[in-house]
Amino acid sequence: MRAGKTVITVHSAPSALGIASNPTVQAWIGANVKGTEGGPVVTVDRDPILGDIPVGTQILNCGASGCGSLNDTSGHPQAKVLARFVFHPEIAIMRNIWEGGVSVYLTWGIHPGHDTLHDQIWLNAVQARQLIPTVSGWGLLALGLGVTVAGAVVIRRRGSLARSRFAFPALLVATVFAACAT
Repeated sequence: MRAGKTVITVHSAPSALGIASNPTVQAWIGANVKGTEGGPVVTVDRDPILGDIPVGTQILNCGASGCGSLNDTSGHPQAKVLARFVFHPEIAIMRNIWEGGVSVYLTWGIHPGHDTLHDQIWLNAVQARQLIPTVSGWGLLALGLGVTVAGAVVIRRRGSLARSRFAFPALLVATVFAACAT
């Protein structure tokens, strides 16, 4: 569970890691409870991990036995549910961005070598860190400074910004402090 890495968990691995009792593991995986249910699994969102698979596509049928699943992403704003069981509310595929890394949960029924679709999902999951765009703190700071400078130029040309030689540097410093505080 190191920052900047992509980690894939499947089936009962979240339980083995302590998802029911360990808040760090819960935050890392992005869900709170493990369950086991069966039946068909369909995609519920678009995502680079799923490639070009449209929403509503059945990607698996676990039958009556069950494949393993996750529940309850509340409190995990970086968690994104990608596929669910049709007859149950449980999660079959999910990803979560945590400390610069990406955790991906795949239900046990999706495994390499099963078919081309599953192979592609696994490949995309392994490469998730490169596939999923993230914005660094420096990127946000640069964006904030750029917007501030552009805004200051527009305001000054319209005459509503004080024409003091300290006005623009003060605005720039305020933006830097605001960006660093977030």
